[in-house]
Amino acid sequence: MYTKSIGEICRRHNVLYHCYADDIQLYYAAEGSEELAAKLSSINECIDELKLWMGCNMLKLNSEKTEFIIFASKKSPGCNITLSLSWHLRDINIPSHVRSLGVIFDSALLFAKHFDYIIKSCNFYIRNIGRIRQFLSKKACEMLVALVTSCLDYCNSLLNGLSQTHMLRLQRVQNTAARLICRIKKFDHISTSLQSPHWLLVVFGPRFKLLCIVFRALRGVGPLYLQELICPYRPTR
Repeated sequence: MYTKSIGEICRRHNVLYHCYADDIQLYYAAEGSEELAAKLSSINECIDELKLWMGCNMLKLNSEKTEFIIFASKKSPGCNITLSLSWHLRDINIPSHVRSLGVIFDSALLFAKHFDYIIKSCNFYIRNIGRIRQFLSKKACEMLVALVTSCLDYCNSLLNGLSQTHMLRLQRVQNTAARLICRIKKFDHISTSLQSPHWLLVVFGPRFKLLCIVFRALRGVGPLYLQELICPYRPTR
């Protein structure tokens, strides 16, 4: 209820938005650099009004942490857009990647930085667990490793349809975790070790998550904005 005014301000400027806790995301879809440049003024006005509203409600909009990025396909004509958002005499440059709720987005939505971060983080903790593996039971090791491999499932629906090369890199992390639990060697067969903790292969994780989201949306228990995007197929016959 307290953040209801944020939605009213964004809708007044025809800007789409998402709110999560203290995180506010404004976004707009545009075709080409000309249309995008025309939308920047409305985004500027929306940010100014949001800052004024926050000031009146004893909140602060941190301009130093405000980021602006353009997502465009490399094959689209607008992929070489060079714009900057000017706000309160400070230019907000367009970075190559930004972090949103723990996910690293790049301008082409290839998630290369995100893959690197997940793999580096998981391997670090798996190695540390491996140092004390001899003092752990199999069940205790499964519980510790599950805390690490949960990073592979976090927001994995965004990874659907990406390069299989990157997905295989994540699969190697899962294989390493399974070998650690079952205490098998590097070149031993891994299939039975993956079945033991009832893990779904990394490549199937994004598809499973998307199917669950679509199922909930079709049953009316998913987010409303997703329900509006789904059109069930009805044959004419």
